[in-house]
Amino acid sequence: MSEETSRRIQSTDDFETTMETRGKVLHRDKLVARRFALIMLLSTVVFLPASVAYALGWGADVSSLAKIITYVLTPLFLYLLLTGTVVRTVVTTEEVHVKWGLTGPRIPIETISRCEPVTAEQSREEQRQLKLKPSNDDPDKRPRRKFRLYSPGNYTEAVWLEWTDSDGTAHAAVVGSGHAASLSSAIQDARHAHGELRIEADSPPVEASEDEMAQLEEETDEASEARS
Repeated sequence: MSEETSRRIQSTDDFETTMETRGKVLHRDKLVARRFALIMLLSTVVFLPASVAYALGWGADVSSLAKIITYVLTPLFLYLLLTGTVVRTVVTTEEVHVKWGLTGPRIPIETISRCEPVTAEQSREEQRQLKLKPSNDDPDKRPRRKFRLYSPGNYTEAVWLEWTDSDGTAHAAVVGSGHAASLSSAIQDARHAHGELRIEADSPPVEASEDEMAQLEEETDEASEARS
């Protein structure tokens, strides 16, 4: 196994090793939104002491509304700090498993119809196109899809995915990535490999024609006569 291949499939943290996957791992990707994490950390540091102080009865001159807002925002900032700053994606021979905090799809490879790297600007344009109603008069308008964003809002590169689930529902998603081109290439390779295996498995057995069968029988008879 080459160094590049080893680098692409090895786990980068303990949590990544717990991500259940089907098939052989082909590629792992992780996006760490450091700026977003820093903002959430500073917000938590500011609001957490205030929440504790209010809970202990300090700040009697502070309005009830301000206290309620503090109580709501403190756990929100802490939750986003712990779950919303890292996007992990694992590509296997069978599926693409995305994990952003507690959410993320497991997409069977054979259901993926589109996969390509996009910038934030391209992603916004794709999302705008999704909002257009499908029209027979305009072939550029694609069918509506359920859209999800699996990345912090300040991402610079991502992978655009489209697939259809077992119920026939069309989906689209933006998956934040630290190396979008590599992630997209790995998914495309998995799609092509899966397609080749599917074609080989679904191919009917090759039957010989009548002329080929007659020639084979003739060669068999000649071989038998030669041996006798």
